[in-house]
Amino acid sequence: MNLREAIHFCELRSMPQGHPDYRVLVQEMWRQIERVHPSLAVWGRFVNRDAYRLGRLQSEFRTEFRRFEVGGVRA
Repeated sequence: MNLREAIHFCELRSMPQGHPDYRVLVQEMWRQIERVHPSLAVWGRFVNRDAYRLGRLQSEFRTEFRRFEVGGVRA
């Protein structure tokens, strides 16, 4: 994996909407990249280092809202 691939992967998988297990993994991966190559790690500006308990909650709400509107499902 080259730097461009690592940045893309870590930025994508560290978003709040990402799976929590992936997020923890790529955050640790990025910490190791920063430790070994600090001068190159500055290019990963959008790697999210925050922790989210329910990061996908908003995404799930939007999905359910769309399903309700498109499918006409009534409770």
